[in-house]
Amino acid sequence: MKTTLLTLLILFSVTLRDEANAADEKKSDEEIFKTELLIQKSQDQAIFQLSQLLRNVSEPEHKPRLLHQLAELYMKKAKSNRFLENMGKKQESPSLWMNKAIEVYVDIEKMFPKYDQMDVVLFNHAYALKGLGLNDKSQSFFLNLLTKYPNTHLASDALVSIGEMYFERSQFAEALAAFKRVDNNSKNKIYATYKMAWTYYNLKQTQNAMLTMESVIDQSEGTEGHNLRMEALKDLGIFFSDSRKAEELYGYFSRLSTGDELTDLILQIAKMYDSHSRQKELVIFLDDFLVHEPYGQGRIFAYLINTWEVMKDRPHVFSTLDRAYSIVGAQKEINDVALTLIKRWNDLLKLNKGLSKGQSEIRSWMTQVFKIYLENNPSDLNTRLALAELYFEAEEFSEASVQYEIIAKESTDLVASENASFACLVASQRRNLPI
Repeated sequence: MKTTLLTLLILFSVTLRDEANAADEKKSDEEIFKTELLIQKSQDQAIFQLSQLLRNVSEPEHKPRLLHQLAELYMKKAKSNRFLENMGKKQESPSLWMNKAIEVYVDIEKMFPKYDQMDVVLFNHAYALKGLGLNDKSQSFFLNLLTKYPNTHLASDALVSIGEMYFERSQFAEALAAFKRVDNNSKNKIYATYKMAWTYYNLKQTQNAMLTMESVIDQSEGTEGHNLRMEALKDLGIFFSDSRKAEELYGYFSRLSTGDELTDLILQIAKMYDSHSRQKELVIFLDDFLVHEPYGQGRIFAYLINTWEVMKDRPHVFSTLDRAYSIVGAQKEINDVALTLIKRWNDLLKLNKGLSKGQSEIRSWMTQVFKIYLENNPSDLNTRLALAELYFEAEEFSEASVQYEIIAKESTDLVASENASFACLVASQRRNLPI
């Protein structure tokens, strides 16, 4: 009866955790905190009941299993406390409970060496040591597990952990050997292959790294477990940038990806090149994309225009903006980049106040973008008014009067129309032309 009650308590705490995980996104922090406290209460109750049961157990064959359950509860308690710590709630240190679990694992190993789940005990012991940052000890336990139980169902998990610890210590040859040993039918195989690719990269074997990462992409599509496809594609961009030319990039990645995924990928790789000041290369593969791809062109054009601006190549800014409108029309991405350029240059114009040569050049940039934008958004009278005022401030009264006149004729707002008519009159007078 006591064992049944204990099992129900343990299952109740697990069920609460599963339900909490499923609903976390919809809950406030305070609601999540209250749920976690309820989980902890059930864990504490289960720990108390199990400790009482262990004191009174009469059948020694049951003791190792009960001890194993107690250690597992300690690990759950550590996980729960860490979760609350991450929420900023003061808790007992998770390491306290991990150490308690380790003490129990040691007892099981010493007292019940023939326990039928000893492989699980060794694995969890190693995992707890890793959680405490004792990687050398943890790795020894994982290796011991594989020596004593080479056919354990936990072998692939142990090998991945061993490989990761070697990797963290820059022992890449050893890490590679561990990752390679992961069984092909294991749920961890894709992740192990992903880590193999990075290990090859760190061994300066870039071609092997790329081929291995390609196999991750092939395997992860439509599979359960580690869905690493997009991460692998992005990382492949890093490998590619170190060994291949920008002229080859679009062709290479268009073999591996299509549609919106390819657009997202190209933009992520462009940002990587950008962060390393490799703008001259990124404009090459962005332009290749625009030549060949019908999807996502607005976002790519916007990034390319901004890149030309970073390079201070204004002729390409204007020609690419004009090209973007001619190909994709007045998409939001294109309008946003045009208006952002105008605002940025207007701020620069204010900083250069008093420098006539600098102001003249900045105004010329602004007027070119204004014109391209308004050709494609003729009904945006607010932006047209900004252009009219730019002309007026520069004493280009003829151009200003033309813009004011358009606003006066097309505005449905009576006050705005009258104001524009008056401004047109003033501009006409200033240019000394008959009305």
